[in-house]
Amino acid sequence: MKKLFVSICFTITAFLGFAGCKILFPAQMPDKTDMIRILEEERFSFEAISDYLNALDYESCFIDSDNGEYFADFERHAVDDAAVVDAIKCLWKKGCSHISKDTEKNSIVFELWHNDQETACGVLTRIDDREKGEAEFMTYIEKTDLQNWYFYISDYNEYRTKNN
Repeated sequence: MKKLFVSICFTITAFLGFAGCKILFPAQMPDKTDMIRILEEERFSFEAISDYLNALDYESCFIDSDNGEYFADFERHAVDDAAVVDAIKCLWKKGCSHISKDTEKNSIVFELWHNDQETACGVLTRIDDREKGEAEFMTYIEKTDLQNWYFYISDYNEYRTKNN
């Protein structure tokens, strides 16, 4: 009985310690050069996905896993291009966790990093390169050396305080 009590106490302490470390020492945001390096190395994948999403007749849609599906109009649809499915899997291996198309914001956004404090960063491309593009809760954007590609940072808490 005493061993069980000690085991439970240890488990709870370890869990609380881990959770506390995540709150006190959140994961460090990668450097902008890391994001741009991924964009340059996997440019074909980024462009294949962008072209595919841009050709869809949905104003907004997103990809949230590497299972070969996208979500639009309240349902999942299969990606019907094997090269795009491979491109999605490739980017997921590089850390991508969310891809979205939003015609209202004029952008296709690739989230390459995020943390538990509602901060994210990645790269985006504009749907119409004559108009400004943005990501949800975007607080920073910088043009890269690649045409029509931008590095962005989204921070919900900073965005909320600046836009109240």
